[in-house]
Amino acid sequence: MPVRDLARMQDTWDNVFTVPPSRPLHTYAIGLDHEIDEWWDPAIGSYLDWLFHVRTYSHFIVNYTWLSKAFDHAPPGILKILDTHDRFANRRHLLASLGVAPEFFHTTEDQEKIALDRADIVLAIKEQERQEFSRHTSRRVLTLIHAEKPKYIPVPHAAAPAPQRLRVGFLGARNSVNKENFRAFLDKIVPAIRCTMASIEIVLAGGICVEFLTYDSEDLTRLGYVETVDDFYASVDLIVAPIQHSTGLKIKIGEALSYGKPLLALRHAFEGYETTHPLQVVENLDDLVRACIQLSFDPAPLAEMAMLSRISHRRSVLRFDTSIDAIVASRAGGGALLVMADKDVGNYRSASGNRQIDIIRYISHLGPVYIYIAGKLSSVELRAIEDFALPGTKIISAHANSADADTAIVVASLDDVLAELPITSIWVSSASEEDMPALLAYEGTTIIDMDLCSAETLNTLREIRGTQRHYAHSPGAVPWQGFWADIAFDNQMPVPWFMNVQAEIDQSWRARSEGSGIVFLSDGTEDAMMEEIGNDPDFAEIFRNSTVIADREAGSRGDPPNFVSLSALAADLRRLGVRPQACLDLCEGNRRFEFVREIMLRFDVPVLPAATLRNANEPFETEEGGNGELLTTVKGAWAVDAIGLQTRLLFENDAGWCQLWGLISRVKTSLQPLG
Repeated sequence: MPVRDLARMQDTWDNVFTVPPSRPLHTYAIGLDHEIDEWWDPAIGSYLDWLFHVRTYSHFIVNYTWLSKAFDHAPPGILKILDTHDRFANRRHLLASLGVAPEFFHTTEDQEKIALDRADIVLAIKEQERQEFSRHTSRRVLTLIHAEKPKYIPVPHAAAPAPQRLRVGFLGARNSVNKENFRAFLDKIVPAIRCTMASIEIVLAGGICVEFLTYDSEDLTRLGYVETVDDFYASVDLIVAPIQHSTGLKIKIGEALSYGKPLLALRHAFEGYETTHPLQVVENLDDLVRACIQLSFDPAPLAEMAMLSRISHRRSVLRFDTSIDAIVASRAGGGALLVMADKDVGNYRSASGNRQIDIIRYISHLGPVYIYIAGKLSSVELRAIEDFALPGTKIISAHANSADADTAIVVASLDDVLAELPITSIWVSSASEEDMPALLAYEGTTIIDMDLCSAETLNTLREIRGTQRHYAHSPGAVPWQGFWADIAFDNQMPVPWFMNVQAEIDQSWRARSEGSGIVFLSDGTEDAMMEEIGNDPDFAEIFRNSTVIADREAGSRGDPPNFVSLSALAADLRRLGVRPQACLDLCEGNRRFEFVREIMLRFDVPVLPAATLRNANEPFETEEGGNGELLTTVKGAWAVDAIGLQTRLLFENDAGWCQLWGLISRVKTSLQPLG
């Protein structure tokens, strides 16, 4: 193995093990065709026996059918996945039809079936081969196409000058299939270039160049092996795929799409990928040659063809990701999870954004997560949400701009999502009026976030309350008695607002020393107490350094000098400012302040309800006229013990998060797992 390739593998994987071969590699068939285990090396089996003895794995992926005997060494309980890459049954007959002698690995349908039946899941590289494999095995067969990360080369501007000579590129390995198909293309296009006097240069790269060293044409340039494929794709104007006969997927198609290059291919070559326009696919070599000639005289369509390649590439990546999701879900026996979120889901600075991000990050460990954005959003908001996307999640919106080739957001309604995706659980943080019919009709497990859903949404969702409906709320919040009166205790779920308090607050409050002020939480019900404290000269210094967080948009007489509206704080948590010494809760029971209370508690800031102060023994009087009695009261033995106990009960072990994990796990494992 090349040292550079080994180094890249080591950078990608946690561990890379190499097993020295104990037998010759890639030998000719003993009979007419290879038996399925004819290339198997017992040294691999011995190494696997040792590896599975010292380590535990959940998934075991074997590449190629001739290595499928590795599954015989797998321990019970592991999910066995066979990535076929290609179909090798009857390959000898295909090569014979091209006038080529048998090469590489070729076997029979009966022998290939042995390999397929050893796996729990079989991966076919294109839909046509999935159908063929499904005819020969009862195992589940999924299509997993080849999709690379985007490496888009800038599209030339329409007003840019046309190239003096159209450079038509083909990059391929040295094998008989590539050789015969490309030779047939050359035999047609070279005479056509001479006949039409078209300005075309055919650029050939890769190991296939060895097969055409003696091909005599001034229109053919042989690059041989290239240092990087990036340079090759940047140097050509058009990629062609003149493959008429072959097996497997044409990796050269997926690669060209990932670079966003204009592409012309025969229909057979495009199998497995989604075409988005007739400009991409032609039916035969004559049509392919004719299209190349036309583009040499009028290259204007190249810019549109490049954009079409990008669209096809993004759809290929989505199909790849969906197949991976299905594999992950198969391990647990469940499907995917859906989070109905609002536009703040990509905003780390907001309270609701933090909560939704924590929910998504947490449940993504349980399986694939789809994020459905409720309601209509602007293009700017869609871009912000797309930039947020966590690894392994897919973003769906009923209102994304489907004409925008540069967006990866999937356009679909909630009806379509629930009909087409294997959704086993829904977390509802937001729901628009147009989403309600589909949500009301959903029969799976629904978890309703009472802290983020509007009152109107909650009242509507009461209609679907049942054993499969669960209600999440902050553990310290006082329930809405009218709403909760008839909800069974088992359907209530106290989930904290945050799993990880917003990083900027963490850095700010840990870096600064405690201030001498207090934070008042006010909704107008106990403002007389705040005014009483402010009017007492003994507490002038405290009050001067204090802040009121109020459920109104402007300060009023009797407020401390520092005023923050609750809505502004919810939009940007950095407005909390300096860490206070204490928090006086003058609106106990108001759920809208719950995220503020939780932040205080998580940073060991005592939260003292107004009722406790009111029942204390004259807490505002001091014997020596000092202003320490108030802080002594709120930070005294009762407060310290109470806040410590409350924090440990509510947040340290995050019992609510564990309850959420348990619920979703039970739903997923109640379905029949594979294997």
